[in-house]
Amino acid sequence: MITKMENKEKKIFVTIDNVNIGNHEREIWIDYTKMFACILVVIGHLLQGLDRANIQWNENLYYYINTFIYIFHMPLFMCLSGYLYGKYTKIKNCNEYVKFIKKKAINLGLPYVVFYVTYVLINMFFSNQVNSQKGIDDILNIATNPIAPFWYLYELFFIFLLIPIIQKILKENHRKILLLLVFAHVLGIFFNTHIYVINQFMIYAIYFYIGVILVNSKKEMKNTKMNILIFVLLALIYCYIKKNNLLNTHLLRIVNFVLAIYGIIVSIEIFKKYYKKFEKIKICNTIAKYTFPIYLMHTTFSAGIRIALLKIGINNFYIHFILGFIIGVFVPMIIAKILAKTKYGNIILYPLKTIDKRREYKTKNENCNDRS
Repeated sequence: MITKMENKEKKIFVTIDNVNIGNHEREIWIDYTKMFACILVVIGHLLQGLDRANIQWNENLYYYINTFIYIFHMPLFMCLSGYLYGKYTKIKNCNEYVKFIKKKAINLGLPYVVFYVTYVLINMFFSNQVNSQKGIDDILNIATNPIAPFWYLYELFFIFLLIPIIQKILKENHRKILLLLVFAHVLGIFFNTHIYVINQFMIYAIYFYIGVILVNSKKEMKNTKMNILIFVLLALIYCYIKKNNLLNTHLLRIVNFVLAIYGIIVSIEIFKKYYKKFEKIKICNTIAKYTFPIYLMHTTFSAGIRIALLKIGINNFYIHFILGFIIGVFVPMIIAKILAKTKYGNIILYPLKTIDKRREYKTKNENCNDRS
């Protein structure tokens, strides 16, 4: 007999890397960890947008909060994507690899192209009012030099493309793969290949593979609250050192690398231990289900409300921040809900999932007609 709690454990979310777990049992803590990372992304982009628009706030607070967020939030996303890959993906031969890459190309590629191009076109239309102007060149560079925030999907695809090959060559030896990717990361700190996808792979692949390794890790952090305090303290010290140029750029990036790993582990431990508390908060459940559309659309709507408020003469930072956050989070959720109710609208968010649902619906209708 399945208990109520066991039913809860089998919730299925489609998250920011557009992975549908299907009938597998889902580890719910992942969804709330991604919710946390997604909120950090929205806050980071919102703060940067307001700063570029000269909407004044406390300069020191802005620097410390923004730098703190960027220490670990994208490495955390990569790590969670790696965890899902390590837990649910088993590639045994070349045919399975080809199928896997085709699925990733569709699931990541379609939302990437649709929302990337839409974002640039909207930006061009409001070119006199946006902070960072985009143009046709940005669309032409979609396959080689992506813009924020869409670079994550672009780079994640290439990580999915290369990690299985590395695993095959090194016979899935975690230690050898980890050493290789750490070496690549350090090399990426000191050398610029001037090829975007290679630079980003060198920096982010290690975080992805840490997630793969964590799948089989049984170790738990003994004192989570103490580690939270230690991480925050070390991160603030890092922010101070960076702000005052007390270390050169290369050493700073190495320190950032170590802190990012620590931040990943602390974040995962928090949500592994306390995710049931977040399950009781309705808004957390809702945001956790919609991290992917929030990620894709938040910058457009946060920027839109900022432009609208400036048009009517409102320059107050707190009004901009609160409304920007609310609009940036909730409007994408509403749009995602509307798209889900249409026949094929959801295809731009979840291509294969939508196609599978339509096929299933069509098959059911055909079976019903046969019976009648």
